[in-house]
Amino acid sequence: MSHDYIKSSIEFFAKILKLYKCFSEESGNKFAESFNTRARSGPQLIKDIGLIPYITFLASKAGENLCVKAFEALRLSDDICKGVDEDVLKNPNKMGYAAYTIAILDYLAKLNVIKLDKYETLNVIKSLSDGLMKYRAVEPLVMKYLNELKKLSSAYFRKEE
Repeated sequence: MSHDYIKSSIEFFAKILKLYKCFSEESGNKFAESFNTRARSGPQLIKDIGLIPYITFLASKAGENLCVKAFEALRLSDDICKGVDEDVLKNPNKMGYAAYTIAILDYLAKLNVIKLDKYETLNVIKSLSDGLMKYRAVEPLVMKYLNELKKLSSAYFRKEE
């Protein structure tokens, strides 16, 4: 059940950087800011409200359609920009929520907490609920993974002060 959280965070963040490059400069900056905000606040919010409420919060902000598109681009596509359509490009802020949702779920799938062949919020939440005991066993690894994502996101997407 153990999975290298550092390697996983690097691999997933490399996909985030590829997605970032699909946007125009202005939209890319909005996507980067949105993802970075999620990465900075995500671990604490999971501690405060729990994983399932946080996933439903992220999905509610992004919308089902963008979560599906983020899943397809980040989990199923070798060419991430090929999986990005006009809906994604017009909603960089919401895509930050969707991409962070997939970041969490991708790692939970690697830890075999959930099975993730396609994205649908209700099925993901049900799967997480059914695997809650498994999740609790791997929660420290998930938090380490999210903290690594936070550091990578801050390194690349930090606003100049």
